[in-house]
Amino acid sequence: MKVTRTVCDVCTDQDKPAKSYEIRRLDDGITVSKDLCAEHGLALEELLADAPQPTPKKPPKATGGTSRRGPRGITVTSMDDIEKQKAASS
Repeated sequence: MKVTRTVCDVCTDQDKPAKSYEIRRLDDGITVSKDLCAEHGLALEELLADAPQPTPKKPPKATGGTSRRGPRGITVTSMDDIEKQKAASS
């Protein structure tokens, strides 16, 4: 069995739970990842508390027909639609 534990990068205290943070500087795109306990991550948590909460994504709207796009862009059509197309072309 393999056990993985995330430890604070600053104090390395194994008894404190740690959260992982990824910080990116916008000027040059440099990114750093840090694992911090509640004490050492307090400044980041305060910044995050003021940030707007992400809005959940809305599901796509259903279209009128039953045709849809399948894997690799293949159009999937129901048997009812095929029969209607046959009747319309005759």
